[in-house]
Amino acid sequence: QRKQYKLFKEGKPSHLTQKRVDRLSELGFDFNPNAKKRTDEENFDECYILLRDFVTEHGHCKVGMDRGRLGGPRLTKFVAWQRKQYVLFRKGKESELTQDKINMLEGLGLTWESRLANTI
Repeated sequence: QRKQYKLFKEGKPSHLTQKRVDRLSELGFDFNPNAKKRTDEENFDECYILLRDFVTEHGHCKVGMDRGRLGGPRLTKFVAWQRKQYVLFRKGKESELTQDKINMLEGLGLTWESRLANTI
């Protein structure tokens, strides 16, 4: 896909269309893995804003892969990752979460136990 993307961006014949590029981007496909990556802090801030917007629109933090443009795979992965980091934080292990981040997420109404945990 990356080779096809490069051809597409250069205006050369490619199997990719703008619609496919947009869809792959929505799914989190990285067309340029060698580019400067966002820091964990930048990614947290960006996803936190997405989650805040989701909560404003839907009134809850129950994101899912099929919840439209404000949810989707990226936000679902973000919430799942925060839950994993929370478990590490609570066990006193190395974690990307801080108490400030926990407070921010809880302020949006995020719960640390997923719905799936209740069904097992």
